[in-house]
Amino acid sequence: MLYDPHSQYLSPSALEDFAIGMNNSLFGIGAVLRTEDGYCTIEQIIPGGPADLDKRLKPNDRIVAVAQGKDDYTDIVDMKLRYAVRLIRGEKGSTVRLQVIPAGADSSVRKEIKLVRDEVQITSGRAKAQLIEQKKPRRPDPPPRRH
Repeated sequence: MLYDPHSQYLSPSALEDFAIGMNNSLFGIGAVLRTEDGYCTIEQIIPGGPADLDKRLKPNDRIVAVAQGKDDYTDIVDMKLRYAVRLIRGEKGSTVRLQVIPAGADSSVRKEIKLVRDEVQITSGRAKAQLIEQKKPRRPDPPPRRH
């Protein structure tokens, strides 16, 4: 707003979200996440993404830790969702390891899921159009006028 009333500064995270919205794609695992009771929980698997193709992650699975490649795990329980998502997203072709509590399982049950990040197409935000042609019904000829 310093230069003119039409300019606005975007923080790096806001710029990243803006770019994802404009491109309708991101590099990650292809899962919609939410926070539930301090856990990063999978709400939905995006069709065609790495998580969908792998078939091991399911809705309501809880992610408790994230590791990059062969690095040590970072605990994400009670972490703000935005920071957890930053750990899960990454460069195309890079590996992310997730410690997951399967949906409906006891919180002591953990399994490791290793995924290779790829481009995920977000189709829900795209504009859609469809052209439907309808033939107009033929109007009957008007009755002849009498004079």
